Amino acid sequence: MKFYLNLFCICCILNTNTLFAFAICKPCNIEKPGIIKFSNYLKASEFVILTIKDFSLITGKKLNLWNRLSFSILKIKLRHDLKKDPKLNVNDYFTKKGGRHLSIWIILLSIVGVLLILFLLLLIDFAHHGP
Repeated sequence: MKFYLNLFCICCILNTNTLFAFAICKPCNIEKPGIIKFSNYLKASEFVILTIKDFSLITGKKLNLWNRLSFSILKIKLRHDLKKDPKLNVNDYFTKKGGRHLSIWIILLSIVGVLLILFLLLLIDFAHHGP
């Protein structure tokens, strides 16, 4: 009986201890000093010389590790394509590349994954039944 009474008291205390959260939204300045509007028609030759800190100032966002790595890889790819076309824009680069590379990698990785699973199943079967 004491157990049920204690359980009832705990439930009552937990039910009455509710919080009502609220947020205060402050209007922010749209034009921040030092932030330049990022243009899609930025020349690739100018984009390649940007540092990560400069790119964060331009976009107004702090880059995490994944974004920094992808930014560095993008700069390397743009440098490679600049050798072929010195008048390349960033927007032209993205419209030219498209999204085909991602789908090709997904297909290749799925095939490799299925082959890896089949190989592991054969290894497990071989270990159970012996040679």
